[in-house]
Amino acid sequence: MSKAVVLSPGESFRGPAERRYEVMRLRAHEGWSLRAIAAELGISVTQVQKDYKKALADDLPPETVAEARRVALDELDWRRREVLKILRTTHYAHSFGKVIMLPDPATGEDRPLEDSGPKLAALRELGVIERDRRDIIGFKAPNRATLTVITEDLVDAEIARLEAELGIDPGESPAELAS
Repeated sequence: MSKAVVLSPGESFRGPAERRYEVMRLRAHEGWSLRAIAAELGISVTQVQKDYKKALADDLPPETVAEARRVALDELDWRRREVLKILRTTHYAHSFGKVIMLPDPATGEDRPLEDSGPKLAALRELGVIERDRRDIIGFKAPNRATLTVITEDLVDAEIARLEAELGIDPGESPAELAS
């Protein structure tokens, strides 16, 4: 990891834009974790997340945004794989350090009580991961459209240009052209 901008105690960035740039640089180009960035810059992880999202939304060079998105999506993929491991694992309930055992109604033998808490927590985390993925790839982003206003003067100028290109006298009527 390369070194971030080091600030002396009491020293701060010139403004939020510079801090967002530094968060983006450390995250996208250096691959730092959000916690590491927060510790390095002396801000909260929540503030790092806000700065990172704002930096992604700002008008940054496309390659910077693309790299930041790739890093963020790679991390989400890793988190998703870890959550899926939890979902595939059987978890048992514990009390005072011992697995809780209950008699099986069919056989009467004791069997461990399954704990659904870790799976429910994993499912909630999976929802957060998917929401974050949608945010990063822009499912929730507003649609952007370009509006071009074409005035009557522009239409007249284009018609004149095309008539000149075809060698048509601007005063000729369509009937005269057909004959």
